[in-house]
Amino acid sequence: MVAVQCPAIPSCSWTGGFPAGDTLVWAFDNANNVGTGPLTLGFGTAVQAGGVEIQADAPGMFDVQVQAFAGASPIGAAIGVSSDSAGDPVFLGAQDTVAEITSLVFSLTGCTGTCDVNDFAVDTLLSLNPTITPTVPEPASILVLASALIGFGTTKLRRRA
Repeated sequence: MVAVQCPAIPSCSWTGGFPAGDTLVWAFDNANNVGTGPLTLGFGTAVQAGGVEIQADAPGMFDVQVQAFAGASPIGAAIGVSSDSAGDPVFLGAQDTVAEITSLVFSLTGCTGTCDVNDFAVDTLLSLNPTITPTVPEPASILVLASALIGFGTTKLRRRA
C-alpha cells in the first residue's frame, strides 16, 4: 500500500517520523486491516548495495533486519538494527563486494507495545549500481568552455577601455 507521511497534506495516512509529505511503501492490507510484511524489493538490474529508512506502525522500540539475495540465493547473513526507544525510523541496507544483489527483504523481528511485526513502512529506496557511471566532461569540452570564458572576459575589458 502507498502512504503519505503526515502532516503535509490533509489526506495523509502515516503519522510516523519520516519527512512530511514523503510517499511511503506500507506493508499493510487496508481491506483486511492486517500487516503484510516482510517486504521484498526487487531490482531489474543487479546492484551492489541498497537500503531504506524503515519504521514500525506503532510507537516504541522495534528491531528490523534485511537479507540480500542474488536470484533465489541469500548473500551472507541477515543484517539487523534496533530503533531508539521512541521508535523513530532507522536506515537499513546491505552491500556486497560486486553488483549481484537482485532483491532485498526487509522484516521486523520484534517490537514493543501493540506493534505488529508485519505492519511497517519504508521510505525512498537508495541503491548503488557501479556499472552505471556518471558522465564526466571530456577535457576538450572543458577547454572549449575555458576559451569562451576568456574570450568574454577579454571583450568586456576592451569595451571598458
